Amino acid sequence: MITYIHLDEVDSTNTFLKTLPRDLQQPYVAVMADYQTAGRGQRGNTWQSARGQNLLCSIRHFPTFIRPDEQFVLSQLIALAISDVVAELIPNAAADLRIKWPNDIYWRDRKLCGILIEYELSASSIEQAIIGFGINVHQTDFAPAVGDTTLRLPAHDVLGATFRPISLQQIVIETQQESSSPTPLNSFLIPNLFRSLAERYVTYLTHYEANPSIRADIDSDYTSRLYRLNTPARYRDASGDFIATLEGVNPDGTLRLRLSDDSLRHYEFKEVAYIV
Repeated sequence: MITYIHLDEVDSTNTFLKTLPRDLQQPYVAVMADYQTAGRGQRGNTWQSARGQNLLCSIRHFPTFIRPDEQFVLSQLIALAISDVVAELIPNAAADLRIKWPNDIYWRDRKLCGILIEYELSASSIEQAIIGFGINVHQTDFAPAVGDTTLRLPAHDVLGATFRPISLQQIVIETQQESSSPTPLNSFLIPNLFRSLAERYVTYLTHYEANPSIRADIDSDYTSRLYRLNTPARYRDASGDFIATLEGVNPDGTLRLRLSDDSLRHYEFKEVAYIV
């Protein structure tokens, strides 16, 4: 069902799939690259990765059974698939794996995975979706990164749109130090991880196509894994800093935050930043 492609180098795996001829006889095409020269994140951000150290990949498919106003379910499904596979790979880390709205994967307060989904829509359906994601696997030295919707607290009078990355290898090392039954430190095989994630996502999506009534279960599972769920925390929007409690996500994918005065605010992506 899934056609796999492995590239040594490409500008972007999402861009590669956009230019690949459309063939409905190949319902799922999954491509991974050892290196991207122009990796992209959400809203024009860049994705940095050392050559051969991380999983850089995209999946193209044609989920025409999903209406445009339901497109957020694809973000939910890929985030659930990735967090599931990582939890199985490193059981000691599972309790601290979270989905940072809309679909980044965090371990504690650090970013493990970023996801970029691009759509072709008609009036009634999603004609094509390309789901790109990057997972830090072996890399342990990261250059300063910008553009995430997470802000660090001021340090030496510097405050920027930065996040702290972490890799699977680093998580294993940290959980080894903390656990009486550590996960064995192993060299994660990136091609195997790629196939496991693609297969898990396709399984989830085909299950949803066969039984759309499970959408409520998907919403519940996704919400239960949200980073900062039901926890008062600091955020920043165009008006400044504030403290709010993340209550969940609306059906259209907007974030729902409750303030101390019991009022609710709803945010589109990039309209609010997490402060850590």
